[in-house]
Amino acid sequence: VLPPLDQALRNGDFEQPTLTPWTDSGVIPVSTTVQVKHTGDRAALLGCSPLQFSTSTNISASSKRSVMPAVKMDQNGVLHVVWVELYENYDTVGEIFYAQRNLAGSWSIPLRISTTAGAKSKPQIGADDQGGLHVIWAENTNRKYTVYYRFRSPAGVWSAPEDYVGNSNLDDNETPRLAVTPAGVAHSIWYSDASGASGLHYAYRGTNGIWSPIVRLAVAGGGAQLILDTNGALHVAWAEQFVFIFYKQRRTDGTWTEMQRVPIEPYPNVRSFSMVVGSDATVYLVWATFSYMVLYTERRVNQEWLLPVLMPTAGYSYSPIVADRSGIVHTVWVDNMGHLYYARKIGPDSWTPPAAVLPSERAVADSQRLVRDQQDHIYLLWRSAFDGYIYYARLLDNQVWATPVNASPGHNAIGDYLFTIAPSGMANLVWVSYPSASGSEDLFYAGAPLATRT
Repeated sequence: VLPPLDQALRNGDFEQPTLTPWTDSGVIPVSTTVQVKHTGDRAALLGCSPLQFSTSTNISASSKRSVMPAVKMDQNGVLHVVWVELYENYDTVGEIFYAQRNLAGSWSIPLRISTTAGAKSKPQIGADDQGGLHVIWAENTNRKYTVYYRFRSPAGVWSAPEDYVGNSNLDDNETPRLAVTPAGVAHSIWYSDASGASGLHYAYRGTNGIWSPIVRLAVAGGGAQLILDTNGALHVAWAEQFVFIFYKQRRTDGTWTEMQRVPIEPYPNVRSFSMVVGSDATVYLVWATFSYMVLYTERRVNQEWLLPVLMPTAGYSYSPIVADRSGIVHTVWVDNMGHLYYARKIGPDSWTPPAAVLPSERAVADSQRLVRDQQDHIYLLWRSAFDGYIYYARLLDNQVWATPVNASPGHNAIGDYLFTIAPSGMANLVWVSYPSASGSEDLFYAGAPLATRT
């Protein structure tokens, strides 16, 4: 039995040390008076052991190959998805499609939103607090790689596609990045390999619909990441030649800091890295090397980067990282045998000992995600290298991972997958998989509802 939604007691004398205000009124049979979703801070911990995902829904339901999804949850809890529909028998020629899941749980009919002539790929999507949607994608037209942008107004009207990168020419191995402010300013970075204009570039679209002049941030910029913090500052990090990590920040007044080289010495290289920015604007970085090491550093506001900290357990692949509101950092990584390890930072120079996550065949991973919700609950997802399914676990209050849940039953051979948490606490999973009796990928969705209150 959960407390009432307004958290109020019917009899305010309940806490008094005497039962005088109470009288015996007999026995009242227990019955269900109301059944609603409970959205308290601990709602996800009640009645959900383990948390079960809904039956999957085929979002794309297409005869073509539906790949490269991107998702965004808006402030109202509506889930927006874009993806690429590849033409049959082609791996690189496709169009951009869009669909949304409303608050009632119904999906819209997929809508093609690309209208230009080139081959589309790598879509990204953002949402502002005014009800607008912002979508970008890469496009190849006669070997000219560019990036297009479209805006959907709060009334649902789509703007014409805009090529905003000009002659800078996107590198076909890189993904353009997008970050959208609550007011509706769209920021984008991309890496160009154009002769005479190679490097990492930046531009923004103001609320007036006009794109800014292009700014060249650096002469390199592979695997760049872009984060907008809660104060409105932009944080950009990238790797150069698998040897260095660089960082740059766009302040809230629109000026850029000088480029900084993140200290990684004496460790030799960078295989992959992950960046997150805390609520206090501290920047956290974790990376893996080609020699099976996982390292961590951070930079507090107006301070220098810390010297790198070496995790004591070998790591091989991408290491996601999240930071909660109190500044506790969480990270996971995979060793060279495919086993997941977890550690969290509990002090200025102190980490918990690395612990195997659910040491079983199901926790042999070839892809992993960490997500934090608005109540600071931490969620871990991974694609199992053992059976191909996506598994889900939540970090409990005692810092032990809950029993994993198969979030994609009936859909192994999983491709890309994305996970997001609604403001209400609803878990949402979107992934690419082969439907039964089909040779083409489709896009699927499953959700994990909140506990019910009876």
